Amino acid sequence: MESIKIFRRGYVEFLTGDHWTIKFRPRGYVEKEIKARQRWKRVKNPNNDITKICMFSGGLDSCIGALNVLSLQKNREKLLFVSHYGGGKGTKEYQDALKEKFIYFYGVKEEQFIQNHASVIGGREDTTRSRSFMFFAHAIAYASTMNKSIELIIPENGLISLNIPLAHTRLGSSSTRTTHPFYMKMLQKLIYDLGLDIRIINPYQFKTKGEMILECKNRDFLQTILVHTMSCSHPDYGRNRGMKYTMHCGYCLPCTIRKAAILRGNLEDTSKYYDNSYSLLPVAKQAMKTYQYALANFDESTTFLKIQSSGQISEKVEEYADLYSRGMKELKQYLESVNV
Repeated sequence: MESIKIFRRGYVEFLTGDHWTIKFRPRGYVEKEIKARQRWKRVKNPNNDITKICMFSGGLDSCIGALNVLSLQKNREKLLFVSHYGGGKGTKEYQDALKEKFIYFYGVKEEQFIQNHASVIGGREDTTRSRSFMFFAHAIAYASTMNKSIELIIPENGLISLNIPLAHTRLGSSSTRTTHPFYMKMLQKLIYDLGLDIRIINPYQFKTKGEMILECKNRDFLQTILVHTMSCSHPDYGRNRGMKYTMHCGYCLPCTIRKAAILRGNLEDTSKYYDNSYSLLPVAKQAMKTYQYALANFDESTTFLKIQSSGQISEKVEEYADLYSRGMKELKQYLESVNV
């Protein structure tokens, strides 16, 4: 019950910025689940040799995370990659393209990639601020069936992980805390309290996105498949405005950090952007002003305070402060190169 209290009072509320009341109720299996359970009972040699599960969103960070774990892991058959995609068309196609490349290049099997689909069916709530909890829950559910110690790798750069608001308008529910250290700490506690032997690891907690690119174990292959990664927070933006294919919007913060990282990582940016110059759309122009304002007011001497903006940081404060400084410098280097 204590785990449930922690979960109800703190975990999801910290993630979304909303006030939650969660009630648990029993339910039976639906027909699809009954058939799946029957098929599972007929499996004579279940694959429970998995030792590591890597979250695989189709983004640039998750791509680098997958490349590194595939490059370093001797027994690649012991890896499992878990993905999630929603109702739009802007995510799964990128996951599929990367999956095909990994299968061909590293010789892993199709069944080592599990893609979970979930989208809003009805109701008035159309935000996706809590989707990361569902994403993690998928991986945790798979890990719990292995009956052994499992490493759950969540590859995300440290700057996005801290996700410090660049403007006052991005405080509260407008600033996601998907992989914030405090959020991960609560999730790990919940997992242990549930008696599950699953250890959460973010190998890039103290790396900027650009540093992740620079230190990637297979930079040549990363350059080849860069175009197949999706970092945008609304990848269907261009398609909804008449474009024939999905692309990055080009102006949101994830897109901007992506472009800054590619510049820092010394790769050719082969990505497709709808508004790469922050000049076509009013919202893009406003985004650029927000970034410029944040950089103009950036004070490196107060980073140890600034890192507390999105949540409590009580451990390794100096390391997080230094990470934030490097991330902002990476962002500044890119924005100063943009002609607006």
